[in-house]
Amino acid sequence: MPMGPQSELAPILLELVAKRLHEKAYVQLLKRHYKEFREALTATKRTKQL
Repeated sequence: MPMGPQSELAPILLELVAKRLHEKAYVQLLKRHYKEFREALTATKRTKQL
């Protein structure tokens, strides 16, 4: 259930993302970027604690 108004492009975007999530290479890319993002947050947090 949508939390707010949906764009007329929302169904098309959902279909595009759903298709891409079946591609192993795309999923690996997302996992790698997520890992890099989390590592950057952790490094930033450590730097602020010093």
